[in-house]
Amino acid sequence: MSRKKARKVAKGMKERRLRKRELLKEEHLLKLLGRLKGKTVSGKNESGDSVLTKETSAFKIRLRSYWNVAMRFRREKKLPADFVEGERVPRKYAKMDTDIFRAVRTCKHIRENWENETGKRDEIVEIAEEKNAELAVLGRKITDDELDELIDKLKEVVESCRRIKSAYKVLGLKKLEDAIEMLEGADVGNRAIVIGKTAAVITAFRNRYGGWRDEQVEGMGAYNFLRECSLREERDLFLKRMLFELSEKLSGKRKWAHLRMMEEDREHAGIIKGIDWENRGSAVEVLHRIYKETRLKRTRQELWKAFMAAKEGNLRTARMYSGNAIRMIEWNKPWYWEEQMRKTEDGTYAKRVAGKLKTVNLMLERRVVKRAGELLKEAAELL
Repeated sequence: MSRKKARKVAKGMKERRLRKRELLKEEHLLKLLGRLKGKTVSGKNESGDSVLTKETSAFKIRLRSYWNVAMRFRREKKLPADFVEGERVPRKYAKMDTDIFRAVRTCKHIRENWENETGKRDEIVEIAEEKNAELAVLGRKITDDELDELIDKLKEVVESCRRIKSAYKVLGLKKLEDAIEMLEGADVGNRAIVIGKTAAVITAFRNRYGGWRDEQVEGMGAYNFLRECSLREERDLFLKRMLFELSEKLSGKRKWAHLRMMEEDREHAGIIKGIDWENRGSAVEVLHRIYKETRLKRTRQELWKAFMAAKEGNLRTARMYSGNAIRMIEWNKPWYWEEQMRKTEDGTYAKRVAGKLKTVNLMLERRVVKRAGELLKEAAELL
């Protein structure tokens, strides 16, 4: 009966925590929309629904072009040994140069990772809350076997937490380890006093790893969500324009010449992707050959840098520049659009666009250019 009562108490605590989290989410979104500089614009979530957000510059994103998007992210540093609770958690910035498709996908993956972390954290906090409720309900009547079982369960919680990296986990974990030590030292004479103190310490764990981390994650998550929606709107506007433009080219007088250029570009991108970087001599030869064959000025610049770096033995730099060259070749091609829209795994509307593009690429391979042009327009109208 006591355990049933404890589970009921823990369930109530969980419901309150989840309600508070939803309120936090809305609160952070509203605060950010008011605080961030720049115009408020219409963005798009992964289902294709319109969402109020800010223009990309508000998120310190440099949209040099749709194949060259510069972003930065804040990450927690490892807590120093002399870190004092209440101090600002140390962070560092990580930079990323990518294209508009990968930028959206990166933000989506960040959101999904936080959602996964929140799910795991809920499981851990729920166990701690239930065991804390058991302590409160059983009190001094708890038996040695019940106490040993409770301690073992708290130790399992500690072990499951160790792989999770966050400042509030580190702070909370210390409290939980203290609680276990206190319970292990409890004897019949002082058990009631120790249990009372231990309950407060487990509550401190829940506050740090539950409530405080919720506050932190929902704040970062709201910022990332608005950034993701802003980038997705930019991606879809860009893709819509490119689909219409390519459709026009494939219905014009130079459609066959344009098709040949796309086929050549696809061949070059495939050759660069297939470079054997273990064989420096071969890599140098391939880079130089593609540099001479390609007609695209900016791609040639990146290939020349890759060639010179490979020639000097700096293969890491050569791979970076060759990756840039591939991105410049592919960013405005239908096979790349299809691949990226599928990888991001957005909602139904994006899957329908990817399906249309798959058929477009099949038509182009068969050189049924007129039908490919019609399908490109149909895909654009879905965005």
